[in-house]
Formats: sequence, C-alpha cells, structure tokens
Amino acid sequence: MKADVLIVGGGIMGCSTAIELARKGKSVIIFEKNIPGRHASGNNSGGVRCQGRDIREISFALEARKMWDHHSKTVFSDCGFFVSPRLRLAESDADMEVLVKRQEKLNSLGYDHEVVVDREEVLRMSPNVSDHIVGGLVCYTDGLANPMLTSKAYATTAEREGVTIFSHTRVVEATTTASGFKVRTSGGKEYEGEMLVNGTGAWAGRFSEMLGDPLPVFAAAPTMMVTDRMPDMMAGTSLGLTGRLLGLMAAQNGTIIVGGGYRSPHDLEKEKIWIDPMQMAKASKIMIEILPGLRDAQMMRCWAAFEGCLADKVPIVGESTKVSGLFHVCGFSAHGFQMAPMMGRVMSQLVLGQKPELSLDDFRPDRFEDASYRWKAGCFKKQHAEKKNGRRAHKLCGHFSLNNSQQFRLLAFEVSRGNEYLYGVFFDNPGYSGSLRNYEGIACVIHVGRTCPSQLFVLSEIIDKFATLAKR
Repeated sequence: MKADVLIVGGGIMGCSTAIELARKGKSVIIFEKNIPGRHASGNNSGGVRCQGRDIREISFALEARKMWDHHSKTVFSDCGFFVSPRLRLAESDADMEVLVKRQEKLNSLGYDHEVVVDREEVLRMSPNVSDHIVGGLVCYTDGLANPMLTSKAYATTAEREGVTIFSHTRVVEATTTASGFKVRTSGGKEYEGEMLVNGTGAWAGRFSEMLGDPLPVFAAAPTMMVTDRMPDMMAGTSLGLTGRLLGLMAAQNGTIIVGGGYRSPHDLEKEKIWIDPMQMAKASKIMIEILPGLRDAQMMRCWAAFEGCLADKVPIVGESTKVSGLFHVCGFSAHGFQMAPMMGRVMSQLVLGQKPELSLDDFRPDRFEDASYRWKAGCFKKQHAEKKNGRRAHKLCGHFSLNNSQQFRLLAFEVSRGNEYLYGVFFDNPGYSGSLRNYEGIACVIHVGRTCPSQLFVLSEIIDKFATLAKR
C-alpha cells in the first residue's frame, strides 16, 4: 500500500498535520501503536495557554489560540474549550520583579498578551488566594480544553478527510528507498510513501535513529491529579506560580486539575509508568499554601502519560538535515497541546515544499549538534553498567534547579571508548525513586581524554557547564 505521506504517531500533532495535508489533496497514512491520543495528546492537563511561553514559541501560540475559537468548524467539535484566564502568581516582591521584567521583555518584542496585575486585580480574579500573594501576571485569553475529546476530534476529522489511520500498529522498521520511504509494521506488512513525518512523541529519538538521524529527545512522565468538586474555589481562573512548581486548572464542573511539572518514574522500553505519590504530596502541600480552602479537598484520580522532551524545552519542527523527505514534529516538552492546530498547518506547508508562514528556524532539528548533546537511549544503560576497578562508572553528584523551576539530578559518568574516556554528566528530570536504571535523559560530554581533570566532578563546575549548554 502506498501514500504520498506516511505519518508515524497518531497524536494530535500527527493528526493535525494529516488533516492539513489531506485537505490539500495528499494521500496520508497514519501509524499509531496504540490508539490516537493515548499518551501526551490525550492525557495532559488541557491547558490552552499563551502565557509563560518561550519567546521562540509565542508567535505560534498566539496564532494557534485564534484557531481554537474555530474548532467547531475545522474539526467539528468545540473540543471542550472555554476561556479560563491564566494567572501567574507572585509570592514575594522578588517574584513580582521577575514578572515585571517578563512583561517589559514581551512588550519590547511587540507582544501584549501578558499583563502585570496588582493584588487587587488578583483578588478580583481569584478571591480565595492566600494573603501572602502580592500580585501576578495574567493572560486573559488563555483557556482549557478536554484533551481526550480533542484527540478524538482530530483523529475522527482526519479519517473524515480521507486519511487512513492504522491503530494498534507499531512501525518496527523504517528505511529509505529510491522513491521515498518504506515502513514495516509489527504485523509484517509494508507501506511506501514519498515523504515521512516523525510524530512519535517520547519515542521520536528512537524512531529517527532507524533512519540515521537520531534526535536528543528523552522521555518524561508528567503527572497530574484532579480534586473533587470545589464550587467557586477557583472563580474560573487558572493559576500558576513564579518561583515554585504548581499549576491549578479550573475545570468547568468545579473540579481542579493539579499539575505544573511533576514527574513520575517510568520505563519507556516496557511502556510503564509508576505514579509517584510523593510528587503529588508535594503538589498538594503547595496547593494548600496558595489556596488554603483546598485543605479539605479530596484527590479523585491521578494519571500520567509519556511525553517527549528536549533539554531546552522547545520542540523540533522541520525537515531532517540528514535524510531528505523526513520531517520531525516532536519534543514539545509537555506544552505542545495548545499549539497543535498551528503546528499542523506549518508542517503541511513544509511537507508540500512551501515556505511556512512562520519561521521554523528556532525549531530546526540540527540545533543541538554544536552543543555537545548526546542522546541517552540505549547508551546510558551501557554507561551505567561500565565499571572501572570494580566500581560503577557513575556517581550521583546532587540536585539543582534551573531557573527555579525544573528539577534535575546530576550523575557524573566516566565511560571508556577505545583508549580514551568520556567524562561528563548525565542529567534528567525524574520523579526520584532511587533507581537509576530506567531513566531517560541527556548525557552531556564535558571532557574527552586519557585522564580526567580533577575539578570535573566538582558540583559547581558541572552546574556551570550544564547551564551554559542549556542556554544555547
């Protein structure tokens, strides 16, 4: 069976791209190893937010936000979308200074969607917040949607437009051919296409490696919970914090979705996630500090799903620089849901050989090549097993926070390669459980040589080196 375009991954990015391509006359096949939206696309917190975006993403997020208002016409469902202003709270004067600088930076770039507000406006929007809140930064047009309903709507619309979706169909081999690409599924069937789109989420690095274009995508398991109904507690406003991890989303039925960057341990190879109750306990403690009225709230359900992440938290969107006709749309690092309609549009333009209406230069797949990044999958387990003088070749250096948000563990490693050794750090963002065997992350090689500089494993040195690379 042949098609113009083969898309591996039936999440919202793959389906959005397929819809746009089908409407432009292309035949498309989607391969999904589970069901469309099984992981991050259908199991996130539902945030449709422009607030807090990396500067490189803002233009895409703003255009995507306009498209969410028209989903009833474009995917024949409102996707459960409603406006819920996103208010990022300041818990101190120092937090407030960060928010003021954020607004000034955005204004200097021509953006006005994030607005600094004082305590009086905070209380108008969210009257139940704690007394220590001094102000905030709000995006009045942000909102929430139902991820499962949205994923279903996109997949159904794709099929309505003539896209073939093979669910429960895993691609086990992908190769290039004289006319494009050939993929083989777990059922032994083969399919050919002129172009191939990699929308495999947490598996994007592993899939792209089949074609000789490995990407530094690593897996995470964002973890969320939902409370029982707490009428009027949120007053329709969703909340976040400036200096601590927390996201509180105000569902229309009165329940509160709690997230904000908490992770659970996982095993990508076995496709298993173990919900870490301690992570939710941390979130609950902070939640009560922000909204004391939630002290008696009951946790009704927890969930997690695999997400593909990148060290700089900005996605890879573009054509491979190594394999002609291969396109990547992945690594959204737990905040791609809102941008899906716009990403589908620009991806279709790219696949069709058109100039994307917004520049994708900041998302190019090769941007990590000059920054000494190394993809972990497969290699860190070997590094973990390496021994020297009977001892394991890594050690836990400590923990630190980057920009007061994402928590990282640092593991120094030393791995033999012929007559040389690689020295550096492996850093990840796990729900800490004490076991090192199954974590995904990025290995950053700091030094290559026959000997190891004595200062390499000093924590401050490692943090400085890592922070420099992470800011590139």
